[in-house]
Amino acid sequence: MRFANLLIGVAVCCSHAVSLTAQVKLNASNIDDVISQMTLEEKVRMLIGRGMAMGPDVKFPGTAGSTYAIPRLRIPSVYMADGPFGVRMNAQREYDSHNYYTTEFPSGITVASSWDVDVAYAIGKAIGIEIKEYGLDILLAPGVNIHRNVLCGRNHEYYSEDPVITGKIATAYINGVQSTGAGTSIKHFMANNQESNRNANDSRVSQRALREIYLKGFEIAIKESRPWTVMTAYNKLNGLYTCENVELTETILRDEWGYEGLVISDWNAGTDAVVSMKAGNDMMQPGQDRQYETILKAVQNGELSESIIDRNVKRVLEMVVKSLSFAGYNYSNEPDLKSHARLDRETAAEGMVLLRNNRDALPFGDHVKNVALYGASSYDIIPGGVGFGGTGTGRYTVSLIEGLRKAGYTVDKDMLGRYRKHLADEEKRLFPNGRPPFSLRPPARAAEMVHSTEELNNEAKNNDLAIITIGRTSGEVTDRTEAEFNLTAAETELIVSVSKAYRSVGKNIVVILNICSPIETASWKDQADAILCAWQPGEQAGNSMVDILSGKVNPSGKLPMTFPVSYGDSPSDLNFPSNYEPQGFGYGPRNDDGLKELVKDIDYTNYEEGIYVGYRYFDTFNKQVSYPFGFGLSYTTFEYEV
Repeated sequence: MRFANLLIGVAVCCSHAVSLTAQVKLNASNIDDVISQMTLEEKVRMLIGRGMAMGPDVKFPGTAGSTYAIPRLRIPSVYMADGPFGVRMNAQREYDSHNYYTTEFPSGITVASSWDVDVAYAIGKAIGIEIKEYGLDILLAPGVNIHRNVLCGRNHEYYSEDPVITGKIATAYINGVQSTGAGTSIKHFMANNQESNRNANDSRVSQRALREIYLKGFEIAIKESRPWTVMTAYNKLNGLYTCENVELTETILRDEWGYEGLVISDWNAGTDAVVSMKAGNDMMQPGQDRQYETILKAVQNGELSESIIDRNVKRVLEMVVKSLSFAGYNYSNEPDLKSHARLDRETAAEGMVLLRNNRDALPFGDHVKNVALYGASSYDIIPGGVGFGGTGTGRYTVSLIEGLRKAGYTVDKDMLGRYRKHLADEEKRLFPNGRPPFSLRPPARAAEMVHSTEELNNEAKNNDLAIITIGRTSGEVTDRTEAEFNLTAAETELIVSVSKAYRSVGKNIVVILNICSPIETASWKDQADAILCAWQPGEQAGNSMVDILSGKVNPSGKLPMTFPVSYGDSPSDLNFPSNYEPQGFGYGPRNDDGLKELVKDIDYTNYEEGIYVGYRYFDTFNKQVSYPFGFGLSYTTFEYEV
């Protein structure tokens, strides 16, 4: 009996010793050993996100989500946040007096209009610092889908109709973010060029167009910057959801391009988690219990090899060991927002494009002291787009009025009072129950105020110059309509009537385009003496605009996208949902209601224009445009001699 007890005791001791030695702790060189110590359940959890950080008790409220932690193996959670032009997180937290504000930088199309990789790098680095100092790890950006059509709802997040500009700007941005120790997630891979029915739409693209146009920007950025993660898109590509497309995520991305990082799904994308695992979409975000159960059962019944699970888990852990959370970085919660505000002001001005400048309207001469502001957007500047791409912190936006006053100009006070009342009345009309706290779609904007001829003539007499601001914004799950590309009748009448009144007394009219994507300009641009395309400048909008208007900064931006004469001039206009009314929240197949017949441009979109996207079409076929790709004036005059 004593011998038996001794054997039992030895066995227990040996077992305890084995269990002690088996508790490896994750580091960069022992990932395979760590995987060997994980249970199947733990492995599957590593491939499923932990949900969005929306409740009051989560570590970083308002951010996008995180990965699963296994403390016994020293595997921490890694934290992710949107978005491309500023960290999206809640500015306030329950029982916490600290403000967690982030900087709203210029939108993607504004950054690309600088044609300056140093600008993109600087913005990326600043956003990376804010990610780092707020305790986060990965920025879900940049978005590098091609501007296939002027109405795409997320053009403001993306860079250009040209894949080389797209790839080079994205490369610099990613390198900037990752220089801080934070990671990035380049998205949306692949052919997410419309928002309408984005979770079910099938982008049908030829191999040539795919390679030369839509893949090329990703290829450049991935090879030259090595982003930590690649995010697959919501849509299908040639019949397969992108997160379930092994040719896309393994053959092209890894085998051909040599990508070694992590592939994650867009939030709630795809329909089959097991197929996604097989395809090399390593992690499903933000994670659903049903996905966990499905993957676990597939391994247990032999449908899914555990070797695929191990492969995907390894890629997750390779990302984890690079993270700031793994390094135990002691974040400050105090990024230098003042210096970042200065950077926003400078970089936004770099991305503004001077489209017209007749009669020396700009920069303002010494005679300009009193300025009249027209257009609802002059009093309600748009700093950026809406949806998860925006920061959501609501720190501030420098108005055009503030920018002018700080620069020493006087804004017509009578007009300010009238517009203040008009905007208040419009707010009550449009939002009788108050504005929704968050929306993926852009909220309605105020209609233009009507000015009588007598009012205009008096204003022209009492002011030195008129500024009209035309505003457009966009967001997710819905695209703009053809009506939003065109000016409204009220906007057209405003430009024509203000121009007549001011020109009759020899004074100039300047139009500012505070827009998310090109609009129609051909029919009215002769009515303006100067046109400044300011895009979406970020939180310092008013200061940046006035820096250009006053001549403090010389405009040097160039268009990254063609301004057509009319909607319908581009071949993609024939295959785009230009007047589609979205149904529901925008998630899920539109045909869930039992419809059997697929609807063109909604359930599928044929990219019939092939490689003839943007200037490739307009230049090749000598099609007239309002402003060509690459156009942009300056206050400097140039002369060429042979």
